[in-house]
Amino acid sequence: APPGQGKSYTAMAWAVCLMYGIDRIWPLPDTRIPLYINLERSAESMQGRLATVNKALGIDPRSPLPFLNARGRSLSDIYESAKRTIDQFGCGVGFYDSISRAGGGGSMVADDVANKIMDMMNALIPTWVAIGHSPRADASHVYGSQMFTAAADVEVQLKAQQSHDKRSTGLGLSVE
Repeated sequence: APPGQGKSYTAMAWAVCLMYGIDRIWPLPDTRIPLYINLERSAESMQGRLATVNKALGIDPRSPLPFLNARGRSLSDIYESAKRTIDQFGCGVGFYDSISRAGGGGSMVADDVANKIMDMMNALIPTWVAIGHSPRADASHVYGSQMFTAAADVEVQLKAQQSHDKRSTGLGLSVE
């Protein structure tokens, strides 16, 4: 989805549900400790968002979620730190926010850059969710190389329903 549609909040809600076994939004076969890798926002912003998500899900707003906050860094910059954090917490799923910021080594439309990002994500943790922004003029796919789509087992498109005043009033997820 385009920026500002709710991708990060949705991914965070999914991670919290996995962490705490909350199955009111989507069915969960088990719980897993997630690692939320934040390449976009400040740590303070993410803690505020987490408190909001926790409260919306009916748990203590101070309930923790393992984060790796690295605003403005690429996935290759934080790879070793991510490995250590995954080992430290025993994480079973990674949330990457976002692959649109993960490059660091070239253009996101270049196949070799996309393949490098996907290879790193797969090497860090076998089960992952990655947020990607859509191009400005076309919200039907993630921005960048077609290799992002080729590497995905499942793509889920987030669609926001907006009210007349342009505020998001509802979110939909569509498996592509």
